[in-house]
Amino acid sequence: AVNMKEGKDAFKINVAAPGFKKEDFKLEVKNGHLTISGEASEEKEDKDETYTRREYSYNTFSRSFSLPENVKGDDIEAKYADGVLNITLPKAKADEKPVKQISVK
Repeated sequence: AVNMKEGKDAFKINVAAPGFKKEDFKLEVKNGHLTISGEASEEKEDKDETYTRREYSYNTFSRSFSLPENVKGDDIEAKYADGVLNITLPKAKADEKPVKQISVK
């Protein structure tokens, strides 16, 4: 589950991902898109005199979002706590918008 909220200074994305560790996540900004992915695996083995039980679990997900032009892609921050990945996408101030000059040929 993903929640998104726009604030005055930043966009906030919260991703519910219980059972993951912070090392299981990968965040990538490319071509104006933010891709959030996670991959976790676990192997559990119980042994007794008469039996052996092995359990494997594997979880993976990937989500992509188009970023608004006013997001500072270099300043995106992510924190993982209590099963929720919290991502902050700071907005550029109105006077910080990059100026692109186009030459006339």
